[in-house]
Amino acid sequence: MVDMSFELFQRKIEDTDLIHYATVDFINPSKITKGASVTLGGVVVLKNSAPKSCELFLDVKTEKIKVNWGIESPKMRQMYPDSINSSHSRFKVNFIWPKGVDAVALILRLPDGISIPLIELCLDKPIEIKEITIEPNNRLIFDIGAYNGNDTAYYLAKGFRVVAVEANPELAKLLEERFFTHIKANRLILINKAIHYSQTVVEFIVNPERLEWSSASGASKAKTSKSYALKIPAIKLSDLITMIGERPYYIKIDIEGGEHDALMSLREIPKDYLPNYISIELNPKLWDNIEILYELGYRRFQLVRQGKPFLPAPRWPSQEGLDFRCVFGYDMSGPFGLDLPENKWVGLADIIRQIIEAQKNMADRVSKGERPGWYDLHCSF
Repeated sequence: MVDMSFELFQRKIEDTDLIHYATVDFINPSKITKGASVTLGGVVVLKNSAPKSCELFLDVKTEKIKVNWGIESPKMRQMYPDSINSSHSRFKVNFIWPKGVDAVALILRLPDGISIPLIELCLDKPIEIKEITIEPNNRLIFDIGAYNGNDTAYYLAKGFRVVAVEANPELAKLLEERFFTHIKANRLILINKAIHYSQTVVEFIVNPERLEWSSASGASKAKTSKSYALKIPAIKLSDLITMIGERPYYIKIDIEGGEHDALMSLREIPKDYLPNYISIELNPKLWDNIEILYELGYRRFQLVRQGKPFLPAPRWPSQEGLDFRCVFGYDMSGPFGLDLPENKWVGLADIIRQIIEAQKNMADRVSKGERPGWYDLHCSF
């Protein structure tokens, strides 16, 4: 079968000038078993110079299964109006997993002799959705407080490159193992440091019962009878952006009270390096944080209650990256940017009113013996 390393992806895309964009963005089931009914879907957009004799097929031992390629795609038509097949660039194939076969590859074959593997499916192995693209702009997300990596995985699956920051060494090691191929392919940069404005080494309190509540800012949820402290290297968010050398499209900040430290340093970077979108978890310093965001030039805000029952469903088709179907879990931040409901963006005065109302509702839930819940604040220019 085909070597499916990211190095092969990059080498193949550099060997041909016929492709605008190619990806698999839908797979069911997410783990293949013997005899399973499998559905694949995605997009391949060719440049005008590409011959019409390009071929998309499944490589199953010596057999080739032709893929239905030419389904209408309004989004690709809008993104690539001058390409050879942008208006009908989606593909879909259904097949029963063949007997005696351990792996199946989806192959794009070009008349110039280049064969590009879009994905390889293997029995009983998790599937990684990968993307081939020549579009470098607006594709970088900073995941500050990566925790278990579920948000990072979502961003990668949507075709973004990610800088993931996780202070907890134990979690950082797990992230390194989970995203080994993405790191190797330079799709993901993993930073095992805390974010802090003024210190280069911080005391990081680990809550072993709820690792997501661990904190470098002394947050009360981090401190239990079983908690312990670690000395962790720290970096300013502004220094991290400068080190990466590229403007982030979106920065998600969820570091248990450390959001203020992260935001303060953004005053020190050029305006054209500020991200299009930022989200922060609400915490006791929320009014100071909003003041900084407004000072930085952010004028549109949206309050999003967190937790599986409350997160907005992903927009379909997505306005941010690839169309990737996802059921958001309790440990995920949910949609961002253009995928948030357009009618929920408000100005400063309205968001202040909404936050005061949300705080009241949280207090009411606590008085009834319920969990208060939590909120993220999204902002844009």
